[in-house]
Formats: sequence, structure tokens, C-alpha cells
Amino acid sequence: MSDRDTSRRAASARLRCDLLREGFTVAEIAREISATFDIRPRTAWRWALDWPQWRLVQEYQRANEGASVSVSRISEWESWPFGGSQPSTLSRLALAFGHHCGVADLVDSHDLAELQDAERMLLGQLGAVGEAMPPTASAAVADVATRLTKAGADPRRYCDSTVVEVLGAQLAVANSLDRRRGSTVAQPVAMGIARLVVQSMVRECRPSVRRPLLGLAAQTAEFVGWLYRDRSKSKLARRWYNAAMEYAQLAGSDDLQALVLIRKAQMAYDLRQAHRVRGFARCALALSGVGAAYRAEATLQAAKGRLMDGDRIDPNRVIDEARTIAPADDATLSLREATVWLEAGRPEDADQTYQAALSRGLAPRDMCFFEIRRAMALARSGHPETSANLATQGLMTACAIGSQRSADLAFEVNDALEPWSMTTEVSEFRASLRHTTRQRRR
Repeated sequence: MSDRDTSRRAASARLRCDLLREGFTVAEIAREISATFDIRPRTAWRWALDWPQWRLVQEYQRANEGASVSVSRISEWESWPFGGSQPSTLSRLALAFGHHCGVADLVDSHDLAELQDAERMLLGQLGAVGEAMPPTASAAVADVATRLTKAGADPRRYCDSTVVEVLGAQLAVANSLDRRRGSTVAQPVAMGIARLVVQSMVRECRPSVRRPLLGLAAQTAEFVGWLYRDRSKSKLARRWYNAAMEYAQLAGSDDLQALVLIRKAQMAYDLRQAHRVRGFARCALALSGVGAAYRAEATLQAAKGRLMDGDRIDPNRVIDEARTIAPADDATLSLREATVWLEAGRPEDADQTYQAALSRGLAPRDMCFFEIRRAMALARSGHPETSANLATQGLMTACAIGSQRSADLAFEVNDALEPWSMTTEVSEFRASLRHTTRQRRR
């Protein structure tokens, strides 16, 4: 080991101890080590656990019965793609690091640039250790990477219903990764699907699979748009939403068109563009074949747009109307209702609605955003301490999973808490915001 490597290892050990005392997880420590010392992600995970290479060999063989690996092979895997050799068993390596490590944690943009689209998707498919390959036709499971690669190269010959099924299942995995671990983890998977479906297959596939593939293209483009939106890149989000609308129209799906219009209305609400909120919601409601869940949400979106424009409407009437339309098992509608209460100037009702919805549990990405939304309701209803504590909690999760949209909302809560800036809780929240700002500037 060179003097530079020895120095970096010693410094990383000090950083690791500091972060452990502050309650950081191993995954968070690994990311910090990788970013701070420009270390490959596989090395960063080993350093985060304070393991020498021989210890990783032991853990690898313990976690993967019958498998064998050497210290020299570990060195090659850690060096790639700047020398060494490409890891062929990343899922097994993730198992060695423990349940807190996913395959996607062990690669970065340099690794992904060397992989084929199908390989990128498979990394996402194995994004969480123990996460089974999604249910697909049994013939496709064993050779899924080869099958997808062939279908991308020659869609007319190889793109069939099984390929569409595999890609659809892969998109579901990407959605799961986003909800649990954030948009930056899901993005490589989603872009791999987009390249195959949107930029290749949908243009040249056989007529028999074109319609379902167009539907998948619409869902994929909508999801990529959402990922950019969560990272506060509204121009890119809008471009992908526009592509999603085109594919939804070509697929002849009113539901998919309504979904994209609702997403556009949501983004317009984040940007405080009342006329666009109303317009997109009205267009969604004008579609004849829209399902109940989308129609109910569009009803609430239209109400928010009217309230933003200063119209006087009865929130109770609108919410009752949406509940009458919505399916009985729609668990997310109350989160939209709470925003209507907030926009109507009734933050106490918004707080109660958010509290009831959050008590049922949400995925981390949604939980942090709506915790911060609830913090806004609490601030507006005169509960600064509780608001600041909840906003701090949501902000910590948002930073951990890379949700810039949630972090941006926390700055709005900060403005609402200005009258109580001297209280302890609000001061601590503002300190967290300053730390977030410094991290963004790095």
C-alpha cells in the first residue's frame, strides 16, 4: 500500500469513527468515504466496516456457501474499471457486506458506463439483497440479460410479450428502489429501461406487441420524469412527461394520459403555477375512460388550483366528492386531501389529516416529504417546536435518500417558522438546513 493510500485509510478511519458516533449507518458512511476520498464504492464499503481484504474474503465465503474468492481477486474487483477485472458476482459480494448493502450500492457512474443496458437493469433488479427476481415467464428467468440485449439490438425479431413482461417487472423494481432508497438509486435502472424501450424497441417492434410496449414506454417516461422532479430538475422532468403523454396517446390509454396530467399538475403545484394546476386537472377529468383513483385525485388537484387562484370553494364538499369517486382501498387520497385543507387556509385540519395518514406508514421517500408537509401545517397553526422537530426528521431522511424536492420544501417550512427563529427547536432545524446547504455546494 502506497503512502497516499495509507494516509487516506487512516483519515477514513477517523471519519468513520466520527460518523458512527453521530449515528450514521454503514451505507451512509460508505457514501461519505467514497465521496470524501475518491474511493471506489466497493473499497468504500470495506473501509466503512473497517475490514481488511482478508476479512472480506472470509465473509464472502461464509455468506456464499461453496463459493471461493482470493484477496487478489478482491483487489481486482475494487480497482475496476480503472484496472482489475469486472466483478461477476456483485450480488454475492453484497451478501458478504450484510443485509444493509444492496448491489446498487457497490457501483457508481464509472462502473455503469462500462455496462450494457441489460446489465444495468439487472443491477437494479438485484438492488436489495434477498429481493427475488420478479415473477416472469420461466423461460425468460435464466437468460434474461441475453434476451433483453437481443431484443434491444433487433426488436422486430426478439421483442415479444415475454420481453415486455420482463421489462414491466423491472420497472416495478425501479419503483420499489425509488420508494425505499431514493431517486439516485433508481435512476440507472430506469434509464436502462428507457434506452431499450423508448429509444429502440418501440420504433421497430412487431405490431402484435406495439400497443403494450407503447404503454410501457409511457410508464417508463413518466417514471423518469418523476425521478428528475424529485431531484428538482423541472425542465428535464417536463421533457420526459411530454414524452410520456405522447406514448400514452399512441397506446390509446386514458388512464395513462390522466396519470401524466396529474403528475404535471403536481409539479405545477410545487412551482406555484395555479393556472397549470387547474388546466392539467381539467384535462384529466375530461378524459372519458379514466379510472376512479385518477378521477378522484384530479378532482382534488382542480380544487387546489382554484384555491390558489383565490376562488372560494368548500373543501368539505370537494373532499366528499373525491371520496365518493375513489376506490375504497385508496390509501393515498387523504394525503391529497390534507394539501387541499392547507391551501384552503385550514392548517389544523391539514395537520390532523396528515397525522392520520402518516400513522399508517409510508415508504421512506414519501414519508419524509409528507412529514415536511405536515411540518408546514404545524407551523401555520402555531406549533413551531413540533413543526421544527418534524421538519428536521424529514430533512434527515430526504438528505439520506437524495430527495431534493423534499429538501426544497423544508426551506419553505423555514420561512414559515421565521417568527419563532429564537426558539431552541427552530434554531436546531435551521442548523440542519445550513448543513444541507453546505453539502449541496460541495
